[in-house]
Amino acid sequence: MEITLIGLGYVGLPVACSFAKNGATVYGIEKNPMILNNLKKRKFDYTEPGLNEILNKVLDDKLIVSSDIIPSSVYIITVQTPVDNKHNADNSYVFSAVAEIAPFLKEDDLVILESTVPIGTNDEVINLLKQKTNVKFNYCYCPESILPGNIFYEIENNNRTIGGKDEESQKKAKEIYDIINVKEKSLTGIKEAEFVKLVQNAHRDVEIAFANELSIMCDQEGVNPFDVIEIANKHPRCSLLSPGSGVGGHCLAVDPYFLIERYDVNASLIDAARKVNNRKPIYIAEKAMEKVQYNKTKIIGVLGLSYKPNCEDCRESSGIAIVKYLQNKGYKVLANEINCMQEQIYNVLNCDLNEVIEKSDCIIIAQKHKQYFDIDLSKKMVVDSVNLLNKKL
Repeated sequence: MEITLIGLGYVGLPVACSFAKNGATVYGIEKNPMILNNLKKRKFDYTEPGLNEILNKVLDDKLIVSSDIIPSSVYIITVQTPVDNKHNADNSYVFSAVAEIAPFLKEDDLVILESTVPIGTNDEVINLLKQKTNVKFNYCYCPESILPGNIFYEIENNNRTIGGKDEESQKKAKEIYDIINVKEKSLTGIKEAEFVKLVQNAHRDVEIAFANELSIMCDQEGVNPFDVIEIANKHPRCSLLSPGSGVGGHCLAVDPYFLIERYDVNASLIDAARKVNNRKPIYIAEKAMEKVQYNKTKIIGVLGLSYKPNCEDCRESSGIAIVKYLQNKGYKVLANEINCMQEQIYNVLNCDLNEVIEKSDCIIIAQKHKQYFDIDLSKKMVVDSVNLLNKKL
């Protein structure tokens, strides 16, 4: 089995490794020269458990990386789908990848899109392929659904949604994912698959928004929201999530906008949840400003720049949002992301943890990393947005 996989980022590289370690020959296509060169030189130091070890075994043997398309009979697209400053979807990376593979398609080849996209995007992709090739091809939308820190387990064990343009396409895609996934495959239409992916993340964003809004209301009354939620959840029909410093990551903080952009007022609840979760980092930052009595000679520290506990992924993170808000207000900020080795994270200096604790007058705990549980903040002003000081996981 040969597979051409386009995009070796957060999703594509682990997926490529999973196919390769299970016997498939994978041609990994990556346009970013830094990523490609590091892979070719075996200069990689990923914090994702198991990724370095698998790469060492499969690279150059079952996983061949290149900047140019290497043809096969299966093409899997895992490129990024960001939003612009107005939160409108940017599908250009998807369309570019599709246009690049089109000249190589042979009769009955299979094209799979894994990237998260707005409703209707796959119809555009299919039409683009039809314009650029005369051969009959199979096509499926199989959106990824994996969590950093546990990626390889989830690739193997999460149920997969396979949205095909016809039954033959569904059957072929199922055979492909059976190589790396032991769980149920839900065979459905393409639009259904588009909805499944987006509502999974929009639903959770709405749930977190309720918890974040509740935490602000409790804070204004001097009540611990975590105690309220813990007691409320003892009721059999209540399952509130825990609040945090906001919502980040490339899924929950981005995917709901794909629905808002398309459905406008008919996605008003989802839009309201986005506003609440975007407001939470600002509320946290302003709490710290209040603690230092708006004295801009005071230093504010921020612990945790990743979007979730115990991972290095800082995309769309609330910690970054807090730092930049404070800096824009004229405060000096020292920040630490203990799971990331980079010195700069989205133009934020990643300082030594001890330096942040020692030099900061007030410290914001933005993420609940296990490495932060034993630090002593008893002599500091603290804004604990994740209930870390109560030493509860």
